[in-house]
Amino acid sequence: MAAELLAEQDGTVFVPAALDGVTWETHRSGAPGTLTFTVLEEDGAPSLREGARVSLRLDGEGLFCGYVFTRARSAGGRVEVTAYDQLRYLRSRDTMLYEGKTASALLRMLAADFRLTLGDVEETGYAIPIGAEENVPVWDMVENALDETYRATGRRYVLYDNFGKLCLKSAGSLALPLLLDENTVSAYRCEETIDEGAYSRVRLLYEDGRRGVRQLFSGGDESLQERWGVLQYFEKLQDPTGGQSLVESILRAHSAPVTSITVTGAIGSPQVHGGECPTHFFRRGAHDESGTEKRRVRKMAQTAVGLVKQAAVEAVQAEKPLELRFGSVVSSSPLTVRVEEKLLLTSAFLLIPERLTDLLPGDRVALLRVQGGGRYLLLDRLGGAV
Repeated sequence: MAAELLAEQDGTVFVPAALDGVTWETHRSGAPGTLTFTVLEEDGAPSLREGARVSLRLDGEGLFCGYVFTRARSAGGRVEVTAYDQLRYLRSRDTMLYEGKTASALLRMLAADFRLTLGDVEETGYAIPIGAEENVPVWDMVENALDETYRATGRRYVLYDNFGKLCLKSAGSLALPLLLDENTVSAYRCEETIDEGAYSRVRLLYEDGRRGVRQLFSGGDESLQERWGVLQYFEKLQDPTGGQSLVESILRAHSAPVTSITVTGAIGSPQVHGGECPTHFFRRGAHDESGTEKRRVRKMAQTAVGLVKQAAVEAVQAEKPLELRFGSVVSSSPLTVRVEEKLLLTSAFLLIPERLTDLLPGDRVALLRVQGGGRYLLLDRLGGAV
């Protein structure tokens, strides 16, 4: 599997000389996608700065697109880089009052305000009567709206960044056709509990002290109370509209034990993001969407499954194993070659024959890009400097 890490800064695209691979991490909620890697800074080579755009692709498929937020220097010119996707900008705090907006409409409004790029935003349908948020992270505003939608409709939605575009999809649409069993995971733990998130009775209270109005909406499931006892959910409402319907929706959504499954030692899959769920392993309707997906993009482990996948990739690549490129030398120490106007290749990504060690700035060169390896072989010097 071929991983490609690119950076864009001041209109120039180049390949950072990453050491020890890269780590990509996504979450179901509460945190942005993260890409961390270490580069070796060389004199004359492009240096990543805060705000630089960074992207990661695997076999041409986009996995991560975000921006550098942190650099940590250490001995030997090593710099640890941390980049986040667009969800990071939702940590900003704000205050907002709104009426009759859906969660999807709220997301569009906030994205426009913070200059974020939107992708596929599914309509959530439920209009929230009143929303009052004061000095809270923007992320919490969206999550609170999604929680309100879940309580009213029983439908969960997942907010995530899809290669530089914020997307909102229903949890059911994010099911993946993956099999997790004893052959693909080393261990798992399945837990069912009514200790949190399960209720047999719901009471909602609306009070308006100025007008002396007090309304109580309540409901319960007698059969669940016989089995579990009285597990009560209570909340004060800002608006009484649809109060009894909301009671019934909350009861439906929380009338079963909460099931969570923790998996360890799973064979990595780049198509899995936080919030997605394999369709074969977890029982329908009984999966926990709070897990964290960590992947280290490295050479695949030589397992039987890995060998089959690798063989399939190589079979496709064999149709075009090499690709001819042309470029010009922009620096001789360290050697840096510009390819197709924007792409800058440092010596870490060049295979340099001994006869071409005397290249000078301005020299035009021909290169072969080795498919699947991210390396470029310098073929020869071309006539005429640029």
